[in-house]
Amino acid sequence: MTVEQAKQDLAACRSEQRTLRKKIDELRKFLRNNGIDPDPPAVDLTERNNAMYSRYLDGLTWAEIASEFKLSKERVKQICNRVAVKKEKEARRRQKEEFGDE
Repeated sequence: MTVEQAKQDLAACRSEQRTLRKKIDELRKFLRNNGIDPDPPAVDLTERNNAMYSRYLDGLTWAEIASEFKLSKERVKQICNRVAVKKEKEARRRQKEEFGDE
């Protein structure tokens, strides 16, 4: 392959790439207009995070949870702490609704 051939191939590939990107954008727009998320998350993160927290409450270590979910120990700890704070806020809100402001 010569430098000229490489330049020509690159130009052709870029042109094809632009065409494919336009087609992808059109398909995504069509799906959105029909109420379908074209790029849904692979995992429901809320469900995953609650599962991590539940395992932590069951006595598993950060390392064991991290290994199961293929994350670092520190990331699992951050997620579990965030879920704990969220659950505490929800409990306080429910308590206020149930007993009123005192």
